[in-house]
Amino acid sequence: MKTVAVGCLLLLGMTQLRAGATEPQLEVGLQRDQIYLGESVLLEVKALGAESDAEPDLSAITNCQVKPLGARTVSNYSFTFVNGELRKQGYSGRIFTYELTPREAGEFAVGPVTLRVGGRTLRVPGPKLRVIGVEPQELVQIGITASRDAVLVDEPFEIRLTIVLRRLPGAYADLDPLFPDAPPTLTVPFLDTAEIPGLRTPDIAQVLRSRLAAGDQPGFAINNYTTAQDPFDIGRFFNFRDPWERRPARFRLDRRAVERDGRSYFEYSLTLAYSPLEEGSYAFGPVLFKGPVPTDVQANGEATGRDVFAVGPAVTVRVVPPPEEGRPDWYVGALGSNLTVEATLDTQTCNVGDPVQLTLTLEGDVQMRNVTPLRLSLQTNVLAHFDVYDDSVRTIKGERKRQYVYTLRP
Repeated sequence: MKTVAVGCLLLLGMTQLRAGATEPQLEVGLQRDQIYLGESVLLEVKALGAESDAEPDLSAITNCQVKPLGARTVSNYSFTFVNGELRKQGYSGRIFTYELTPREAGEFAVGPVTLRVGGRTLRVPGPKLRVIGVEPQELVQIGITASRDAVLVDEPFEIRLTIVLRRLPGAYADLDPLFPDAPPTLTVPFLDTAEIPGLRTPDIAQVLRSRLAAGDQPGFAINNYTTAQDPFDIGRFFNFRDPWERRPARFRLDRRAVERDGRSYFEYSLTLAYSPLEEGSYAFGPVLFKGPVPTDVQANGEATGRDVFAVGPAVTVRVVPPPEEGRPDWYVGALGSNLTVEATLDTQTCNVGDPVQLTLTLEGDVQMRNVTPLRLSLQTNVLAHFDVYDDSVRTIKGERKRQYVYTLRP
């Protein structure tokens, strides 16, 4: 078997595989089926088998603000031989993405959604969405922000969590408005130690360890993390508490003073860095705050307060393919770094008209999920010497590898 050096020749010949027509289908899905009032959620409309650029009709969705986020073409086909028969599997079409922001609490259907394709109308009722209301208050405000709302694979971004607490009055204004022995609990989904599939995540355990409060420092309880009591702390015995009992761990966040609407607050923040490995939509949040907050201090120095429940709306980062506008014909969907290409023939000698197999192998630290076969029919130097059968290409998939087997006739 002979290895053929292809170099830039292959890069100039890459293109997306054209798929044959299939029966058009319309699918509608929500990123989440339950959110809090004030949050936004992504709606995806898939027009499969539709070659038209016609956009879906969302005019029936009247209880949400609808923001279009763009559309992209998808083409995912593979060819396999089974008992000598060529079989084609996959789909092609357009995916439209929208951001929905409900105007009121309640449960309702997001739809119906319609699409006009090829002289016929496709219609789906739309999924159900539950929107939960939250009692308004001015003591606690929670925010989640992303440095970018749309990125490419391997393009880093940051997520910043902020908790804003109203400062105590008078001489106590510089103290943290937190009860040391009764920290409020933050429920933060992205501060779990489990990895998020498709993302390169920070070491959450190390991040939290570095922010553990010492002694009786005030802080926030996060998720269900606990810490052991100090058995040598004599005060615990006199407080009639089990010295070996575990209690919620308290964490310190970065603090700074801010002004909002003429009021003084402390803003507590944590910033995390991520790098995407796969295309998709990734939601961070919502973040829930639940627990007591001091609001005043009596003459004897004793703080009084109230229980607060607050919600920080989730933020979504979309990891998208490169823009379709201006995309070169040779693009095959590979996105990443260190892509290598190798070409091999199954024979070095044959007669004119004899079929030969050409195997192209793509490997490297790249996103392979959306890679499509190279279209040899665009390579004029190959067409000058061979008949090329693009529609019979066979795909062999690996984790970081794709092989495409073509039939050529000299």
